[in-house]
Amino acid sequence: MRFYFSDMSRARRAIKTGWIAGLVYSLLGTLAIFSRLSLDPTDITSVLMVALLFGLTFGVYQKRSTAALVLFFLGITNVLTQLVIFFLAISNPFTRREDATIQLIVTLVLLLPFVYCFWEGMRGVLSFHRLQRAT
Repeated sequence: MRFYFSDMSRARRAIKTGWIAGLVYSLLGTLAIFSRLSLDPTDITSVLMVALLFGLTFGVYQKRSTAALVLFFLGITNVLTQLVIFFLAISNPFTRREDATIQLIVTLVLLLPFVYCFWEGMRGVLSFHRLQRAT
């Protein structure tokens, strides 16, 4: 599999996949914030994170390479964070290993499709700029 796409239409489709996935991911984050605001109305870090996600998604929509790279690496960071949380949970003698395993599986099933779409968006943006320079 080659990293760059060879035609502009495939690059544009991949960019569209990336920004739509970013939009859905941001909207899910917004819903999560509204569900937690009743518990902690001063949770400004989650609001800033969702604002960053919306901004990066808009950057992918505008075909900005930096936004596509940061969005992809943010998705990878989320997956790695979930793995660290899992290993910390199973090392805790008070945590049931089955509960931690189920939580990890559910989280990865939800996160990995987004990371793949962010990967495609990043490939699409970088391919778009490479093909644009070639013409």
